[in-house]
Amino acid sequence: MRPPDAGPDLAHRRVAGVEAVALQAVRLADGDQAQPQRGRAVGLRPVGEEPPDGLGGGRQWREAMAGAPGAEIRPGDGVAAPGVVRAGLVGVAAGAVGGGGEVGQCRRGAGAGAGQGAGSCALIRPEPIFVVLGHCWVCHRASQFQTSYAHGFTADDGTRTPNWREHLTCPSCGLNNRMRAALMFMTEATNPADAVYLTEQLTPLYRATAARFPRLAGSEYLRDGAAPGQINAAGVRHEDVAALRLASGTFACIGSFDVLEHVPDHMAGLREFAPCLRPGGTLLMTVPFALESHLHVTRAELQPDGAIRHILPPEYHGDPLDESGVLCFRHFGWALMQDLREAGFRDPTMVFYWSAELGHLGGMQSILQATRA
Repeated sequence: MRPPDAGPDLAHRRVAGVEAVALQAVRLADGDQAQPQRGRAVGLRPVGEEPPDGLGGGRQWREAMAGAPGAEIRPGDGVAAPGVVRAGLVGVAAGAVGGGGEVGQCRRGAGAGAGQGAGSCALIRPEPIFVVLGHCWVCHRASQFQTSYAHGFTADDGTRTPNWREHLTCPSCGLNNRMRAALMFMTEATNPADAVYLTEQLTPLYRATAARFPRLAGSEYLRDGAAPGQINAAGVRHEDVAALRLASGTFACIGSFDVLEHVPDHMAGLREFAPCLRPGGTLLMTVPFALESHLHVTRAELQPDGAIRHILPPEYHGDPLDESGVLCFRHFGWALMQDLREAGFRDPTMVFYWSAELGHLGGMQSILQATRA
C-alpha cells in the first residue's frame, strides 16, 4: 500500500506503528538484561520526573510510549512504517540520536534482533554509492534514495555504516532523510496559509518548504557585513538566532534544524524563538542529542574576550556559507526540556521516528516539538 501523503492518515499510521519503535525500548525499560552491550538504560518516563534508579514499571513505560489514548503495544506484532513514538520522554536507552546509534548492530553477526538498526543494515551495499528503494513523501512517488559512506561510521572490526540521517537523498526533490522528516512534521503541524520561519535560507529544505508555505521566511547567519534583520544583495536575510529582528507573534511555526548547537548561548536562542511565535505556535527543532545524558555535553565555550575555549576536540558541521564548516558548541541532554519551559514553551516533546518505506533509516532519530505558552 502506498504511504499516505499527509495529515490524518499519517497520524493513523503512526498509532498503528508505535509497536515497531516502542517494543525495543520497552523491553529495556522493563528490565530486559539480554542486551548488556547496549550499556546502562535510562527508563522511559513522563517529562518532569527524576531518572529512576533502575528499570521497571512496564505499564507506566508503555503508557508513556504510546502517548495517545487507545494506543496499544502488543509484543510480537508486525507493523508497517512509519513507526513513530510521540511522548514527553526524559530517557530512552544509552546511545546518541543522530544516525549512528546502529553502528554496533551492523557488525558481522550482530544483525539478528537488532530492531530498526538490523533493518537498515540489511540494506547496506558495498558500493561507494548505492540506492535504497522507497517512497518519497515530498514528491508523492517512488524514489531511489541515494546513499554513500561520506561522513559515515566505522566499527572496530572495520564494518562501515552510512550516516543514514544525512543521506537517503531523493534525486527528485534533493532532500535527505532528516530534511524530508522535518518537512513532514512542519506540514503536519501547520496550515499551509500560516506564516512559517526557518533558521536557514540557502538549503534544499528551505526551497522545498517555500513551495508548500507561501508565507515562509528564512535567514542565514551572514558574515558579509549585512546588518541584523537586513537582506543582502543576494536576497538573503541576516539573522542571529540569539538576537532575532522578527516581529513578535508573527509565526505559527518555527523550524530550526541542526542550528542551536552552533549558538554559543543556546538559552538566548530559545528565548528569542518564543515571542516570535503566536500563542499556541509550534517550535520544531533538531539538535545533536545524547539520549543517555540529562546534562548537556559542552564541547566549547565563547569567552568574554571573544576567544573560543575548547573543552572537547573541535567538532565542525556542514555550513552552506563556509565549506570549512561551523563549530558545534554542545550536544544536548534531557535538560533541554526544562530549558524550553524556562524559555516560554509548554509541552516539550521528543518524537522518535523510523520508516523503511519512507526512507527514514538508522538508529532512533528524533525531532523536538514544543508549544509557545
